[in-house]
Amino acid sequence: MSTEIKYEAVCEYTPTHADEIELNVGDIIQILHNYDDGWCLSKNEVTKAVGLLPRNFLVQVGLKANNLTTSNVQSEDEKKKQRASQRQSSLHLNESQLKNLSSLDRKNFIKSPAANSDRISWGLLEDLNSIEMLTGKLDAINVEKKEKIKPKVDPREKIESINEWKKNRVRKIPANIGTLKIMVVGDTGIGKTTLINALLDSKEIVEMNPETLSIKGLMHYECSTIPADQIYMGEEKYNITLVDSLGYSNSTDSASQIRPSVEYLVGQFQQTDKVFSKSIPTNNLIKFLNGGTGGHGFVDVCIYTILHRLKPIDVEYMRVLSPFTNVIPVLIKSDSLQKEEIFELKNSILQQLHNKNDINLFKFGLSSEELIEVSNDVGSIPFAVSLTQENSKNVINELETLKEYLFYYYIDDIRQKTAEKFAAWRSAQSQKLTGK
Repeated sequence: MSTEIKYEAVCEYTPTHADEIELNVGDIIQILHNYDDGWCLSKNEVTKAVGLLPRNFLVQVGLKANNLTTSNVQSEDEKKKQRASQRQSSLHLNESQLKNLSSLDRKNFIKSPAANSDRISWGLLEDLNSIEMLTGKLDAINVEKKEKIKPKVDPREKIESINEWKKNRVRKIPANIGTLKIMVVGDTGIGKTTLINALLDSKEIVEMNPETLSIKGLMHYECSTIPADQIYMGEEKYNITLVDSLGYSNSTDSASQIRPSVEYLVGQFQQTDKVFSKSIPTNNLIKFLNGGTGGHGFVDVCIYTILHRLKPIDVEYMRVLSPFTNVIPVLIKSDSLQKEEIFELKNSILQQLHNKNDINLFKFGLSSEELIEVSNDVGSIPFAVSLTQENSKNVINELETLKEYLFYYYIDDIRQKTAEKFAAWRSAQSQKLTGK
């Protein structure tokens, strides 16, 4: 009889990185390795997925859920002791730790490269079982679960834990950002181009392409975060592209203003679709596309700008964009609002979008309900952005937070989601052709 200790998930967890796995309340978990930063390498006995999980979301089978207390959460002092080098080295497992993994699971472990260079690709564990699981459309697993009282987890502690871990593991080296395409969308005359200029003025940018491109009426600004003496042979010189879309203004035919942006996004999908064989496994396709090496022309992020209020056309615009890119709402000209007004507007926007179940924002690891709960916190979406030169203490300006998230802390998650969206679109197109 096995004496192996099992654990039970007492909280839901949505992965925010490619090497993490999903948790549902009641899932039975086998811990394969504990890390000093409060995370653990685990196998979900229900989904059979293997990856990283927050340790304080689990309790030993047989213990009551109320044993999950603040004592299970690392103290700030403990977190400060953590180092990225420790986290990186802990990914190397010995044979005794690997013995419980299947041969398929073992193939997913990628050894980390030696840390002898500033520009390295961190080894990640990617458990990419199927596009259905990746897009959250996996059929319900036929496993009976007892009804349980779901413990309340403070979303502030959750996002703090996620961000702390990411800051420990991510090295903020601009040359390592990789290819990234950002589209800025919204009404006419509210500051989209000014926001693009602010992004281009980031300290990470070392060179601009003097030529501005126009593709399907959308202006493209190319720039580089890679110093000239660090560009590898065959590497794309201009790795960052910012796309300025058409504003919808007060046109009576708003659809005609939205259509070019959507057609552009679909066009990028279609171009990539022509490159890959129809027989390529979905897992392999996603792994290739989320590498940040410029293997596609997708728009990774759509920054949707909102001024003072959310209009019905904004809701519709985000709805039609969300299947093709990661939508992140931003409150433009935050200096024109009082702090209380900004927090109220954040909450109102999230409430409205939450009621529209077919709008899938990029949520930075939180659920819609959790986003609403933390909407009164600085640094939560929708990000409030001020583009004036004045630095007033009374102005909430989250532009630097937005840039850090895009360029460093969530770039891998963003690419992963973009690749998943393409795979889901490609599958849907295939089903249309085959009639299945």
